[in-house]
Amino acid sequence: MKIQAAYRGYVARKSYNITRNYIIRAQAVARGYLARKYYSALKKATVMLQRRYRARVIGMRQYVHYHVQRGACLVLQAAGRGYLCRKRYLEMKNAATVLQQRYRAMVEARNQRKRFLVWRSAAICLQACVRGWLDRKLARRVRAARLIQATYKMHKARKEYLAFRRTIVQMQAKTRMLQQRRRFIDLKNATLVIQRKFRATLLCKRDQLVFHFIRGAVITLQMAVRGYLVRARLRRMNNAAVKIQACVRGLLAWKRYEAIKRAVLVLQLRCRAWLLGRAVARNYNALKSSALLIQSSYRHYKSRLALKRNRAAVKIQCAFRRHACRSKYLARNHLQ
Repeated sequence: MKIQAAYRGYVARKSYNITRNYIIRAQAVARGYLARKYYSALKKATVMLQRRYRARVIGMRQYVHYHVQRGACLVLQAAGRGYLCRKRYLEMKNAATVLQQRYRAMVEARNQRKRFLVWRSAAICLQACVRGWLDRKLARRVRAARLIQATYKMHKARKEYLAFRRTIVQMQAKTRMLQQRRRFIDLKNATLVIQRKFRATLLCKRDQLVFHFIRGAVITLQMAVRGYLVRARLRRMNNAAVKIQACVRGLLAWKRYEAIKRAVLVLQLRCRAWLLGRAVARNYNALKSSALLIQSSYRHYKSRLALKRNRAAVKIQCAFRRHACRSKYLARNHLQ
């Protein structure tokens, strides 16, 4: 019993020790896994904090550098925009001057063309009336003598030549008058420009002399004069801007009117095409109904004619069969 008890105790202790060693190893593995997991999480958190801190430091540096560069860029942008605004204003001013010149030239050319068309239509009307009268008179006197014809033709040719010559002379006179007037206007404008430049030069020299003479004047007076000059220049700039705006708005309104005009023309074409198509469809339907009515009437007539022919054929067949039966019957009776 004692040996069995000792053996059983030994076996129990051995199994207990084996189980204990397995449990200790499992605990060690689990604790190592948890420790490594905690170390990895702690390492990731530390790395994340370091990255956040370094990113914040770099962000602060970039923020300061950005504000420094932003201030410099704003100064450069202000200078560049001021230069571009002045350049754009000068370009717009030159463009407005060119547009004004082109517009005035276009208006003058249109007026001249209208006058020329009126004169030409009047001359053509007069020529047509005179030629019609002469042709009718010539038709009434076609049987006159050759001498009278020759004299009349000479008179007619001379009269037409004189009328044509007067018309040409009048047109030449008008054209030369317009050329002289245009040349006079150009010379006048050039003279006015030269006078303005010369007076401006004299005025500048006089202002320079006055400036050198009163250079020691009070600073308050200088400020007042400079303010007045700036206000006058601002008024001139405002007037020029208003004129440019008026020209641009007129051009935009004309473009808008042309677009509306084209749209109205397109709508008119579409509407007229739709009305024409509707009228054509109505005409086609009317013609179709008429053709169908004629076809039905003709087919009805053909069917009636065929029916009559069939009836006549049936009657002929009946008569022929009756005649044949009668002949057979008479022949049979005769034989009997």
